[in-house]
Amino acid sequence: MTPIKTFAYRFAVIAGLLLGCGGDKKDDARPDGGPSGGCSEGDKECRADGLYTCDANETFQLTEACAACEATPTPHCATSCSDPGVTSICDGDTRMDCAGGTSQSCDPGTCVTAGKEAVCATKAGSTTCEGRRADGSRYLLACADANGVSPDQVCDRRTSACIAAEFDCGTLTGVPAGEVACDPSGNYYSSCVAGQPRALACDTGSKCANDGSTNCYTEPQGGAACGPPTVCYPGLHCTQTGATEPSCVQPAGILDCGQFDVYTICTDADTGVACMKGDVWWWRNLTTWGGSCTSNHATLPAGAVCIPGYGDCQIGLSCEKSRFDTTGVCETPKPGARAECTLTGQLSTGRSCIYDWHACADGHYYDVDCRIVNVGGNVITICDCSVDGVKGASFGGDEVCNVTSTEMLDAKVRAECGWDVITDDVAPAPM
Repeated sequence: MTPIKTFAYRFAVIAGLLLGCGGDKKDDARPDGGPSGGCSEGDKECRADGLYTCDANETFQLTEACAACEATPTPHCATSCSDPGVTSICDGDTRMDCAGGTSQSCDPGTCVTAGKEAVCATKAGSTTCEGRRADGSRYLLACADANGVSPDQVCDRRTSACIAAEFDCGTLTGVPAGEVACDPSGNYYSSCVAGQPRALACDTGSKCANDGSTNCYTEPQGGAACGPPTVCYPGLHCTQTGATEPSCVQPAGILDCGQFDVYTICTDADTGVACMKGDVWWWRNLTTWGGSCTSNHATLPAGAVCIPGYGDCQIGLSCEKSRFDTTGVCETPKPGARAECTLTGQLSTGRSCIYDWHACADGHYYDVDCRIVNVGGNVITICDCSVDGVKGASFGGDEVCNVTSTEMLDAKVRAECGWDVITDDVAPAPM
């Protein structure tokens, strides 16, 4: 037999042996690929018999059998409200509730299916999970990846961004709706929705506490950095002496700052101190770095820790803070920032009233001042609208003095003053 014929014969024999041993079949233990298939744990894909998920062995396994599997926006078994146990479904980018028949737009996110329910989640490539739409309405989204609701990310409501996190939904089942609990990880977490909680994250070096607040506390020794969201350990004072990061200082004397007290005191133009329900904040050397303190109210330059209504940023600066923190930082407003404000002052007798918004994202101050006047023997209420202390439009009537919600107040001043102010928070009243 020639060498070429011998080689061909041997090849045919080997091929026949391989066929006889099942060499043309996939490995039954790894029917859906393996390392060579490029499958990564958690990946999902649709097949004719349902939804497949890649496991820890880099093998696709059937995880949900269904006749119709949809690949977008993430692979999922198509559901309808007639299916057993289904509570909500997706209709494009709209979430529809099966029981009430109500619908909710997920814009600017998308609707994804998580088991028997639908949830509004971030679109691929987006990390912004909370904000306002163009019409002023709020949105709150779950954090999603290419496979649906993420198992290792959460929406941090302090920063409105998705962050990496470790959580155990089983330990969070007892957290009441709308509340958060201190987790051993050091962050605050809500109960889980579609397998993911919301978070109020703490900075490195600080951690949550089971004291009923949403504060993040430093360790008990002085010298640690403080400022939103970090609060000094009880007994230490957050002190800022220049346009740099403040730090926790052991006070020389005891300041009577009780857990219910809210106030600011100016000891002189250079020095202000704020008591916020047991937490103490100092501004020192203010005039040397662009601020001042008069009439028990601090006016603060860029870089300062701000407390709306008590230590306000100078006009043109925004007090950048979350609704969950007492303090923020004075910064240049973001481009295109809207007048999302903290209501820092309000007082009404029913016929006369004042409203002040001095912590607005656009860097402006807004004020409404309504007073009773006698015009030709007729007692009426006249209101003035001011922006940055400059009087603008005026209107009559005491309706604005008798509003019962911030939404009603916003609507009234929008109509009468021509502003687009949105009251995002309300400063604590002095106690």
